[in-house]
Amino acid sequence: CHGSFLTEDDAEQCDVPMCLLNSKDEPELYENDIKPVMNTKAFKDKNVFKNYPTMHHGWMGTRGIGADTDFSQQDQVEAFAQGISDLTNFFVSAWE
Repeated sequence: CHGSFLTEDDAEQCDVPMCLLNSKDEPELYENDIKPVMNTKAFKDKNVFKNYPTMHHGWMGTRGIGADTDFSQQDQVEAFAQGISDLTNFFVSAWE
């Protein structure tokens, strides 16, 4: 589901690893409510929670390529590449 709709109850019921790549626009809920619950799970080592403080909401999706992400800025290019790497590594390791 879309990260902005997650609740603490969702995290409590979740039975698979989670990857949240937060932008500067995401609420503190993730750090204070979702992450602590997910880190009590048996698969806690497979969860990924990473903050990208220079990136805007939607940077990994439709607001990324060709939209709000400024690929003339090296930090934006590096964050986008790191996000793709984080997501790829999550899918590889989460299902091992």
